[in-house]
Amino acid sequence: MIDKKIDNYLIKEILGIGTMAIVYKALDMVSGETVAVKMIDPTYFSDVNKLKCFNEEIKRLTKAKHPYIAKVDKFLKEDNDFFIVMEYVRGERLDEYFQKYGPISWKNTLSIIDQILQAIEYAHKHDVFHRNIKPSNIIINDRGFVKVMDFGLETAYQHNSDGVPPAHILKYMSPERVRLSPNINYQKDDIYSLGMTFYEILAGRTPFEETENEKVIQNAILRKNVASPNKINPKIPEGLARIVMHAIAKKPKARYKTVVEMLAAFKEFQESFYSHSNHQQLPPLSKKPIPQRPPLTLKKPYYVWLSAIFAFLMFASLFSKALDYKQIIPNFLLTTRASLSIKTDPGNAQVFINEKFIGKSPISDYQIKPGTVSVKLEKENFFPVDTTFILKNESSSTFSYALQPAAYTSIEVSPTDAVVILDKKTTQFANRKDLFLPIGPHIIEISREGYISKTEKFNLAQGKNPTMNIILEKDSQDLVTSNDANIMTIPRVRPPTKPKPAALSGIRFNSIPQGATIWLDGRNFGMTPKTVLRINPGKHKIALRKKGYKEYSGIVTSENKKIILMGVNLQPVMGRLEVFVEPYGSIYIDGKLHKKNWNVKYATALSTGRHLLRLEHPFFGFIEKTVNIDSEQTQRIDFNFNRKATLTVLAFDRSNNIVYGEILLDGQFIGRYTPGELALQVGQHKIAVRHADYFITEQEINLESDRRLRLVLHRKLSSRIESLKSPGLVRK
Repeated sequence: MIDKKIDNYLIKEILGIGTMAIVYKALDMVSGETVAVKMIDPTYFSDVNKLKCFNEEIKRLTKAKHPYIAKVDKFLKEDNDFFIVMEYVRGERLDEYFQKYGPISWKNTLSIIDQILQAIEYAHKHDVFHRNIKPSNIIINDRGFVKVMDFGLETAYQHNSDGVPPAHILKYMSPERVRLSPNINYQKDDIYSLGMTFYEILAGRTPFEETENEKVIQNAILRKNVASPNKINPKIPEGLARIVMHAIAKKPKARYKTVVEMLAAFKEFQESFYSHSNHQQLPPLSKKPIPQRPPLTLKKPYYVWLSAIFAFLMFASLFSKALDYKQIIPNFLLTTRASLSIKTDPGNAQVFINEKFIGKSPISDYQIKPGTVSVKLEKENFFPVDTTFILKNESSSTFSYALQPAAYTSIEVSPTDAVVILDKKTTQFANRKDLFLPIGPHIIEISREGYISKTEKFNLAQGKNPTMNIILEKDSQDLVTSNDANIMTIPRVRPPTKPKPAALSGIRFNSIPQGATIWLDGRNFGMTPKTVLRINPGKHKIALRKKGYKEYSGIVTSENKKIILMGVNLQPVMGRLEVFVEPYGSIYIDGKLHKKNWNVKYATALSTGRHLLRLEHPFFGFIEKTVNIDSEQTQRIDFNFNRKATLTVLAFDRSNNIVYGEILLDGQFIGRYTPGELALQVGQHKIAVRHADYFITEQEINLESDRRLRLVLHRKLSSRIESLKSPGLVRK
C-alpha cells in the first residue's frame, strides 16, 4: 500500500494496525495537507444492511464540526476495499499516554473528561453513536486537547457469538453488548463505555486489571459488583466517583438517560469543587511529564564548546547597542514569538487562531509566530467574530471583543410570492428561513396585489424564536382593476363627509411610496395622492415619476361620470455596493451599522444616488467617503487599514509665505518640519503645525491615498510687530 494512490490521496506510511483496520498517513495531492486514511477489513461490510447504515452515519459525521472530534472527510470504496479519510492528529493515544507517563492527579483529568463528554454529547445530538469508546480511541493532540476517533466503527469481535472478545476490548463493553442483546440502546451503551473510560483515567486502571482471563472479565461485567474508583484511589472525590458509578450501572435504565444529563452532573460537580476550594481550574494537558533520565555527564570537549558559546554571547551583548544584534547573533539563537491574549464579553467563547481551536475565552499569553493572525470567535446564540490583524515580533497584545447577541427565527408568508420587507430591506423567498438577526425590535411589511397589506412590529429574544406565520387577506371591497401588472388595485373609497359632484369623471391617483409627480397627457397635475377631475372620457397617457424610482407609464381609460381609482407600486432604482476591509473593520452606510468588525466581502443593494460610507477600525481610526450608486451598477470599495500612504504637509502664512514649522502627528512632535513628507497608516489622523511666532493650526484628515495638506498659520500680534521691522521668510 505504501506509495499507492487512493482517490486523491498518496499513501506514505503506516500509523497503526488494529483488529479490523489499518491506519495510514497520506498526502492529499489536491490541498497538500497530511491526512489519515483508514483501510477497513472488507469482511466487516459483508452484511449489506450494515454497509448502508455505516454509509449514512459517515455522511452525518462528515457534517459534524467539533473541536474535540477528529474530522471525517469522506468514505471511499476502491477495488473492493473500503477507506475512511479523516483528519491527521499529531499526538498520543490516551492509553499510550498513561502507559508512558503513568497516572496523573485526578484534578488534571477534569479537563480531559469535560472535553470527551462535550464531544460525545455533540455526536449524539447529531444521531451519531460511537459504539467503541475506550482510551485507545481518544488522542491527546500536540496542543494538549482531546480528539475522539473512530465513531460508528464497532469491532467485529463484538458480534462474534462463537468466542469472547479479547480483554483490551472486553473491559469497556456494556453488559448488554457482552450479552449480545438484540436491541441495544447505543446511547446507553456509549454512556457505559464513557464511565469505564473515566474509571481508568481516574483510578489508573479498570476494575478488571487483576486478570487477563476473558471469561473471568466477562463474568464480572455481567454478574459482579464493581468497586468504586475511590476504593482504588482514595483521593478521588466521592461526587466524581458517583458520576462514574452511575454511568457503569449494569442495567441500562439505571444509567444516565443521556450524555447531556451526564455532562450536567459533571459540570455541577466542577462548580461545587471549585467554589469550595482554593483550586483554580486547570488547563488541558499542554505539557507532558518528562520521564526521569540519568544525569548527563559532560566530557572535556563539551566544556570547551560551552565556554566558547558563553564567550560569544558575552561578546554579542557588549556590542549589541553599537551594532544590529540580528547581524551578530545567528538565527538559531533568535526567538521570533509574540504573545496574544483574547477576552470576550461574555466569556467562554470558542477561540480559533489560524483555523485551529485553542480553547475558550479568556485566553492569556498564547505564544504564536509573529505576522498576520486570523482569529475566529464562536459562541452559541451570538454573532461570530472573524477578523485578522498583524502581530509584531516579541510583542504582547490583548484584544477584547463584545459579542453581539443573536436571534434565530423563520418567516412563513401566505401567499408565498408576497413582497416581504424586513427592516426596510426586501427579503428573497429563500432567505426567509433560519434568519440570523439582532435581538430587539423589528418591523416587517408584507404586500401583494389583490391583498390587504400588513405592517407588524415584533421583538426577538436571544436564541431560537418561534416561526412567524403571516397570512394576507384578499381585498374583497369594490375594486376597479387594470390589465397592467404594475398597477395595484385600490379599494373604492366612500365619498367623504363633504360630497363632490357625482356627475364629474376623473382619476384618483395614489402610489407607494407617495409623493410621485403625476403626468397626464403631458401635463403636470401635482403629486400623489391626488384626484384629478373633469377628465374627458376615453384613453389617456399617464406617467408617475419619483426620484430614486423607476418611472411608471401607461394608458388608462376614463369613463363618463365615474372616478377611476388607480394606484402604482413604484419600483426603486437599485444599484449594488461591495465593500472589503482589511484586516477588518465596521461598515456604516448612511449612519447605520451594517457589519461590525467584518473582514470578508460585504455586498448590499442600495437606491441610486449618493450614500455616505464609513469604515471604522478600533485601532487605526476611520475613513468616510461619499459613494455614488448608479442604476443596476456595482460600486466596489476595497480598503486596507494596514496600507501606508504619503502625506505631504505644507504650511503658509496669510501672505502665502512659506512657514518652516514643527509637524505634530496626533498631538506628538515627530521630528519633522514643513514642508515634509510623512509615511502614515491610512485612516484618521490629526495633523498640526507649530511655530513660536504663530498660533498652532490643526486639521483632522482621513488619509486614503497619497495627498497634500496645506495649512495656513495665523501670526501672533507680537510677531507681527517684529515682522514689520524685518520682513521676509520665517525660519525655525
